[in-house]
Amino acid sequence: MDTKEKSFVFVNYISRSGSTFLCRLLDEYEDVAVGIEAGFPGAIHRLIPEQYETIADDQSLHGYLDELFADIRFKEWKIDRQVLFEKLQAVGYPLNFKDILHHCMLEYFEETSSPIFVHKAGYYIDILEDVQKTFGEAKNIFVMRDPRAIFNSQKNASCLYSGKVMGHSLPYFVWQFRKRAKIVEQNRKNKNLYCVHYEKLIENTAEVMAEILDFLGARASKKDVTSGYADRIPENQQQLHTNVKSDPNRKSLAKWKQGLQKHEVLFIQYKLGQEMAAMNYTPLSVSGLGIKGWYDYFRTELRYLILQIKMLR
Repeated sequence: MDTKEKSFVFVNYISRSGSTFLCRLLDEYEDVAVGIEAGFPGAIHRLIPEQYETIADDQSLHGYLDELFADIRFKEWKIDRQVLFEKLQAVGYPLNFKDILHHCMLEYFEETSSPIFVHKAGYYIDILEDVQKTFGEAKNIFVMRDPRAIFNSQKNASCLYSGKVMGHSLPYFVWQFRKRAKIVEQNRKNKNLYCVHYEKLIENTAEVMAEILDFLGARASKKDVTSGYADRIPENQQQLHTNVKSDPNRKSLAKWKQGLQKHEVLFIQYKLGQEMAAMNYTPLSVSGLGIKGWYDYFRTELRYLILQIKMLR
């Protein structure tokens, strides 16, 4: 195991935006090791240990690891808890999240010498400032995709934790997309943030990957292996990533046109018109909603208004 300090890269995204496909591509390169997704303990306000609780002794470390090893996805990392505990204990207290993630990745990639560790962490974009404060010069990649395509995909996928359909709430989806798009726009001059458009990745894979590797400071040489990231996706998560091994398919980019209802397309385009224009996503002409379609549209508007009021409290 290479115990030298690793460079961290965080892949940020909205669920179903194409982040797993990007991770599969990144993991093909010698300089890059991509971990399968895992939910480290805590909600956003508890994500970074300085905001979580001080891990200052064996007892608090055991408490943290109790939560970590209870996570459905982290269990699939197949890390020996006692070994991890002893490695972290040897680092010395107080421990921070960087220490924990670093050693989890070292244990997960016991045989790798890759200098870059990639952690797939969707909502780290929400606390970008805290992440950069903790990880210094860590790089962040945000995967952007047409919001209509994302929501259409969410309607056909279930959350591993709750079992709920990801796209159960169009108002929440719009609110979340707008929030993250705003953060990306505010940080467009941030040298440690790179926004990759899924559509461009599909249409010009080699060109986009060359840009990303340059951003990461990684070589373009590929690993000499027959299996990779897609093969490490656990069985309980494979239903969410059925196409991750496939070659880029441009035809899939327009699937949302058959999957979304008219009122959903209209609502997304109206609420996210500014964001879509900035990202060069062309609005679709929508007509013929009918009485039911307009009823569904205004009901969605009402739900969105209620959500906004809740978020302001």
